[in-house]
Amino acid sequence: MNITMQSYRYESEQLNLILESKKNDQYTGIINIETQDQSSQVKKSQVLIWHEGNIVYGGSKVPNNREFALIVGKKFQPNLIDTALKIVLKQIDNSNSVQETINGLVKLRIFKWQEIESFVKERVIWLLEELSSLPGKITYDPSLKFDFSFGEDCHALDWFVLKSELNNRQQKWSSFAPLIPSMNAIPFLTGGGLSAVTNPTVQQHLEEWVDGKTSLVDIAKKLDKDPLNIANSYYQWAQAGWIKFATKPIDDNQIQNSNQPIIVCIDDSPIIRTMLNRTLSDRYQVLLASNAVEGLNFIYNNPISLVILDLSMPDIDGLEVCSTIRKIPKFQELPIIMLTARDGFVNKFKGKMAGSNKYLTKPFDERELLEIVGSYFNI
Repeated sequence: MNITMQSYRYESEQLNLILESKKNDQYTGIINIETQDQSSQVKKSQVLIWHEGNIVYGGSKVPNNREFALIVGKKFQPNLIDTALKIVLKQIDNSNSVQETINGLVKLRIFKWQEIESFVKERVIWLLEELSSLPGKITYDPSLKFDFSFGEDCHALDWFVLKSELNNRQQKWSSFAPLIPSMNAIPFLTGGGLSAVTNPTVQQHLEEWVDGKTSLVDIAKKLDKDPLNIANSYYQWAQAGWIKFATKPIDDNQIQNSNQPIIVCIDDSPIIRTMLNRTLSDRYQVLLASNAVEGLNFIYNNPISLVILDLSMPDIDGLEVCSTIRKIPKFQELPIIMLTARDGFVNKFKGKMAGSNKYLTKPFDERELLEIVGSYFNI
């Protein structure tokens, strides 16, 4: 019987439903998925290899037995895999068989079946996570065979288990919004962000990877790291005001010539910091500090235009920080807005005496905050 390839286009969020139907059909063969991010226009192509309704591999292409062995071997035994592979290829009956090659390497204890399955499963989840929300084209090729399955019982990755893990991960991704809109978002440095970073490892990473052109998921791929773990770090850096995210690649001039005023926000509450960043970051470069020492470091090392300061903090309170700033001659005219949960004449008087310009009571209206901040920049 002559088996031909079939191709179909699908809309965003439809991919998982299509793949679930392949589970029900007990499909065996190759599925090629081509997508294009509508914002960045970046095209992506990946393959999923199926055996009787379950997945045995996912990646950028269908590997041969040598390529697959090296992909896994470089992860677990990079110093031994080349020699071990040469030995196995001489011993097996079919020198092109993926199953025989991996079985031979398992017998040599280069890796275990559990390690192989965990490795492949992890990357299949990353692949599905990246592509599932995008529209694209899917091509079925049941004529291509990939003689591979996991363990002595020859099982594959169950679709419904993968689906459950994807749903759990999606909840974690949602917690990063709106700072990180999606895993395909593109991080870029804020005007004063890099100079505010004191950790040399973080600074080196930002210099090397955050260029305003490479998406979060592509950075994770190049590092061979879980995109969700990478996003967790980037979320903290976005909260600190070091980076922002765009849906399209950023022009070099946009990054280098940003003339937005720099505002330092010092508050020990992550909720307040997130709210301040969300409200102000469209108009200003925002540096977020969770304590007085971090905030003062930002102020000393950046061309700051305004400070927003919490009155009550666990280490050094806002009044002392405000007074410290005012003792430095070049900061005597720097606008300082004091935040507090306690409204009253005494607190306002103390704030005024310490050198604050304005006093804002929590919870405050975002529009009111924008008006007060904007009054210092004629916005």
